[in-house]
Amino acid sequence: MAGVAAMCIASAATPMQTLLQVLPKEAADFSRCASQLYTKETLIHRDPADGPEPRNLISEYTFVQTRDAAGAIREVRQMRELNGKPLKAASSLESIAQALSDGSEKQRRRQLERFEKLGIYGAATDLGQMLLMFSAASLAGYEFRATGDETSAEGTRMAAFSFTPIDTTDSKGPLVFAPGKQVGQKPRFKGTIWLRIFDWRLARIAMDSEAMDGRVQRLSVDYEPSDACPCVMPTVAKHKEVGADGAVLVENEYVYERFRPLSEKK
Repeated sequence: MAGVAAMCIASAATPMQTLLQVLPKEAADFSRCASQLYTKETLIHRDPADGPEPRNLISEYTFVQTRDAAGAIREVRQMRELNGKPLKAASSLESIAQALSDGSEKQRRRQLERFEKLGIYGAATDLGQMLLMFSAASLAGYEFRATGDETSAEGTRMAAFSFTPIDTTDSKGPLVFAPGKQVGQKPRFKGTIWLRIFDWRLARIAMDSEAMDGRVQRLSVDYEPSDACPCVMPTVAKHKEVGADGAVLVENEYVYERFRPLSEKK
């Protein structure tokens, strides 16, 4: 039904009008549904300093909405396996989510620092909820421009739209974690949003964020409608950090299985 509704909206609107209606709706639906679902996430981490072999980290994965005034959506991971070897799980996915729900930055840092303990440096987090950058309350903070139609590698026609922030002093979006520090989105960033033309659902968001020292964080998330909840959920997220000289410093690819209701988790 959501796809039919989106097609009805699009039939009476320009592509830009459709984008401005679809984006906040997708964000609102995600906010309502995400913490009710979970899946298995596979992180493929490549660091040139480690050699050609990637690190493969498998986690149980969900989201939680914090109980503080911000009411932010955060990623939650229970790391299960690294390069085929089981990891000791001190806490359940649910207990980790409960700890993160108070909005404490201390709890959030603990989640991030676990990457470093596993030898994964330069990991990105909070990629899955990138679409929340375009909630109804945030939409006026961006300038959008229709850039034409494109066809995906799978043959799906998509409408593309570029975006740039109007107020570049804000620091929204995913975080990138490096040893001993968290690096949020820096003032200079821009990106592209794709909507599937056949049903006008969100398909992909890609963003480049350039730091003052010339490093660039290249981030993207692919979305598909969930069959477990009326919202889109991430299927693949990618992060690449590129140095000022153009050299790739680190690459992360996050692959998600089909999301299932958390209530069915045993």
